[in-house]
Amino acid sequence: MGIESHRQIRRENDVSQWDEGSQMKYSEFKRWLLQQGAEFQKATGGGSHKKVNLNGRKSVFPDHGSKEMPEPLRKKIMKDLGL
Repeated sequence: MGIESHRQIRRENDVSQWDEGSQMKYSEFKRWLLQQGAEFQKATGGGSHKKVNLNGRKSVFPDHGSKEMPEPLRKKIMKDLGL
């Protein structure tokens, strides 16, 4: 299975069910959060970090685009947002 088709399968599945060893890009996770109804705002002070709100819960999202996102960071943001 090619890497592109592997990513397509990952996009179609719930993000919390991805393999422990598999990584996702910041942009893929941001897209998933938007599908869940999350709202992003620029954090004060500029930089690449954004505030993310979902159902009254808040977290900070470091938006590094196409770079791979560490699994512990993804889990922390999901926990902060109650996902």
